[in-house]
Amino acid sequence: MADDARRVGSVSPLNGGPPRLPLARAAAQRDAQRRGEPGLVAALLAAPTTRVLAIGQGNVPVLPGGRLLYLTPGEAATLGAGDGALHVYLGSHQGTDYVGLLLDVGPGHGGRGGPGPLPPLPAIEGATWQELRQIGGELDDLDAGLFTELAALEHWHRAARFCPACGAATQIVQAGWARYCPQDKRDLFPRTDPAVIMAVLDPQDRLLLVHAFAWGANRHSLVAGFTEAGESLEATVRRETLEETGIEVGEVRYIGSQPWPFPRSLMCAFEARALTTEIKVDGVEIECAHWFSRADFDAALADGSIVLPPGASIARAVIEHWRGGPVQEPAWGAM
Repeated sequence: MADDARRVGSVSPLNGGPPRLPLARAAAQRDAQRRGEPGLVAALLAAPTTRVLAIGQGNVPVLPGGRLLYLTPGEAATLGAGDGALHVYLGSHQGTDYVGLLLDVGPGHGGRGGPGPLPPLPAIEGATWQELRQIGGELDDLDAGLFTELAALEHWHRAARFCPACGAATQIVQAGWARYCPQDKRDLFPRTDPAVIMAVLDPQDRLLLVHAFAWGANRHSLVAGFTEAGESLEATVRRETLEETGIEVGEVRYIGSQPWPFPRSLMCAFEARALTTEIKVDGVEIECAHWFSRADFDAALADGSIVLPPGASIARAVIEHWRGGPVQEPAWGAM
């Protein structure tokens, strides 16, 4: 294969510029330098100007109209969190400090893990608990960034209550951004798993969409997969595309990335140019795959033969960017 066929470019234009990636947005400053301040969270919870974002089972309070409901410290205390709650410092924005309240991952709960009941919200008409995949694409930059940050920390704290090396119970430090093992005397930090997701395009600019066995009927998305040990992102793009669809990829161009905290992925999007077009699915993960021109794509959406990823996903953003604009159809819960 010629070297130029394997060229790795910079940001791919796809359709005139990088797409808007819904969970890559943020407005708050994380203020990492403050996390080591003694008593930071306690001091913030004693300040009436602090705002608290509660999360339980991946859901946060949302107001009618789609804005997140930020509570005062006093309002947050009414949620009945008690000893089973953890607080984490999320950062600041325009003079306001934000604290996350993790309702059910502390020592009093052991991590329920199931969909159990969430506490009643303060008496604000129409406020409901909602999950990031449902609404992430519709939030403004501040809300999207804080919700994504908090969801990632909730998943990590639920899984990190015990040291992976010795099994000792860990302690919260660094304002919720680390856990300390008193047995091994070391800090543990949140982990991120890199994964790739790619808009594979043939010489006619047709897009490759796949349907996995694990998905519901007609659900289609881009080829994706996790990066293995000792592997570059670009090599993952080529390997995963070949393994899942039998398509050989040459040129790979980076598009952008966004967190996908379910539980801890960083989705790195690429445009990949196909060198072959004959599809041979693996039959293990992928049930079928098809090339779509834009006309084919529109027709398939119209007759319901394909259903797209949710609006919060990077897959949806990249597909719509290739298409040339947003499409209206029901969302679903895959990445």
